[in-house]
Amino acid sequence: MNKTSSQEQRIDDLKSELAKITKELSKAPNGSLNAVKTSNGFKYFQIEKNHGTVKRTYIKKEKIALATALAKKRYNKIRKQEIENEIASIKLKLDRTPKISSTDLLYNIPGYSNLLQPLLNPNYIKQQKWLSQPYIHNDKHQETLRFKTSAGITVRSKSETLIVRGLSDYNIPFRYECGLEINGTIYFPDFTIYKASEDIELIWEHFGMMDNPEYRFNALNKLNIYINKGYVPGHNLICTFETINSPLTEDIIKRTIEAYLLDKKV
Repeated sequence: MNKTSSQEQRIDDLKSELAKITKELSKAPNGSLNAVKTSNGFKYFQIEKNHGTVKRTYIKKEKIALATALAKKRYNKIRKQEIENEIASIKLKLDRTPKISSTDLLYNIPGYSNLLQPLLNPNYIKQQKWLSQPYIHNDKHQETLRFKTSAGITVRSKSETLIVRGLSDYNIPFRYECGLEINGTIYFPDFTIYKASEDIELIWEHFGMMDNPEYRFNALNKLNIYINKGYVPGHNLICTFETINSPLTEDIIKRTIEAYLLDKKV
């Protein structure tokens, strides 16, 4: 649920509570409650105002339900004002929130993003230059490329489709299975990513079958090869993992992207 939807849901919840309180107030007894502290507890009085005159009536113990009803009446009146204020505040914020954000216009709205990117994104030219450069594609096991993505490419797993979506949502340039030569052997990391603000390439490997002992062994061996090449986890190597019981989620991807790939705001 996005922020706007959650605020609209909050308004609906508040309106339901307000309707209940309004109904209770319509049935509440006349007047208000005055509680006077005594040595034995409290004495309660019903205060009724009528055309400038004030009537103060002692509430006997056998009529304590009247005092309770008047106390609830005061609570409901205060709560009613709180609810009305909160609804007004939320509506004001919603009215001030544009239907399309500036970020949407910059990155996601066709016809606008291509005009605004060169103007407002200082890294746009570097990103486009990097994306236009040729690279070695992985031609092996084409039959396993079965999952279409929002970026128009086909990948090998559902988890990779989520990573593609996350990178695309943040407008982060990437290459899928770009060849990386290490000691005479070509490896194909899942994603090669360009961080234009630092002019560096990072690789992202997702290890999706960590339940499998053989897969796990190969994954650790690959990590050691990357590290020896200078790709260090937490620096220029991003690693995500999953098992059957611990799948990769969009939230994990979002947090990973924000931690490693977005420029820190001061």
